[in-house]
Amino acid sequence: MNKFDWRHQYEDATDELEGDAAIIEPKGPSLTQQRFKDDADLNVVLKRMGIGNVPLPTPRDATFYAGTETDYGEGIDLREALDRSRAAREHFDALPASLRKRFRNDPQYLHDFVMDEANKDESVKLGLLKKTTPAVPPPVISTDPVIPPTV
Repeated sequence: MNKFDWRHQYEDATDELEGDAAIIEPKGPSLTQQRFKDDADLNVVLKRMGIGNVPLPTPRDATFYAGTETDYGEGIDLREALDRSRAAREHFDALPASLRKRFRNDPQYLHDFVMDEANKDESVKLGLLKKTTPAVPPPVISTDPVIPPTV
């Protein structure tokens, strides 16, 4: 004599009964008040508290991103590769959420964006790279003697 009705996986009859019992149809107008939406939005609350304006991490120079595709060949061990990967992830995670969202929350997209020369100005504007000034060549000093003009 079995006192319990054991439910087995994929029983259609039981699934239908439980599914019908779980459907809740709201009756009457919604009681949600949209005027409180900003009070419930965590991003708005953080900005009100002054936490939303977190400064960007220190901009990196291009050497931070450069060469990462080729540096994993000979001469680098697993520990160094893991350290570089962890450093890249930490740098990416330190960025604001809106900026990470722009790169699909994937450091690889950030790396590809920064390494593209067409995006250099945008990278500086976003605070990802330091603004580089073009190298001014030193003035050429002539070793020839200066002959004063004759009048």
